[in-house]
Amino acid sequence: MSLVDHPAFLQLKPWLEAQEKKRDGGIWRIELLNNVTQSIRSLALGVQQPCVKCGDLIYPFRWREAKGQRGAKIAKNIYYGATCKEMPDIATVTHWQALVNNPNATIQQLKEALLNAAKSYKTCGKGKAASIEYGAIAKALGKT
Repeated sequence: MSLVDHPAFLQLKPWLEAQEKKRDGGIWRIELLNNVTQSIRSLALGVQQPCVKCGDLIYPFRWREAKGQRGAKIAKNIYYGATCKEMPDIATVTHWQALVNNPNATIQQLKEALLNAAKSYKTCGKGKAASIEYGAIAKALGKT
């Protein structure tokens, strides 16, 4: 499933920006604007969809880290990644923490969240499938 087919896309669309990275051969980069409300940020970070390469369920909106004072990593902005990530992203960890702290969470929900967190340690990289997905989103945003 492409992000453009996801039920949350219409709500997120006004807050998404497609940037063409000319130095990387015209590949698109999809970013969530920084001036979004907390509810839009939460909506984006809660989106789940299959990785465009392997089909595993992922959280495609992720925090981009930057170095702050004294080299500490800080969350800078949110970007869209169409494939599995090398390390678990903040949304995956936050989702897991919320379930652990939720007294109404079921064992099945905890198992699924843990399995998804473990799966997110692998990476599918970028590649053609990701480029096609980013292009489709850029087109839906009127950039092509």
